[in-house]
Amino acid sequence: MYTNFNLLAELDETTNQEFQRYLKLKKFKKGEYLLKQGQVCRHIFFIQEGLVKICFTNETKEFIMRFFAESSIVTVIDSYFKQSPSAYDVLALEQTTVACISKTDLDRLCNEMTAPNALCEN
Repeated sequence: MYTNFNLLAELDETTNQEFQRYLKLKKFKKGEYLLKQGQVCRHIFFIQEGLVKICFTNETKEFIMRFFAESSIVTVIDSYFKQSPSAYDVLALEQTTVACISKTDLDRLCNEMTAPNALCEN
């Protein structure tokens, strides 16, 4: 499915196969939100094709924090790990395909592994 996980951690073949078992493929249309400000970020997204931005708005202005293109990893890290509302939007700027893993599934995977692994180290 998606092979560029070494951006996240150096994975051995067994861990890589287990990791891919939990991945879900999702497609987002241009202008569609992967995450809206105020929602809890529950996924790590691996962009296979497309372009997204992380931004926030105040009453009158949009502030773009960063753009992410193909082969990038995207999440709102504080929202993801604390499971708290996101201060940011994650928005598809063009048709975007991602492979994603939920925090629940990543936690489950880490608990299932019998040997320590870079993927699950804090």
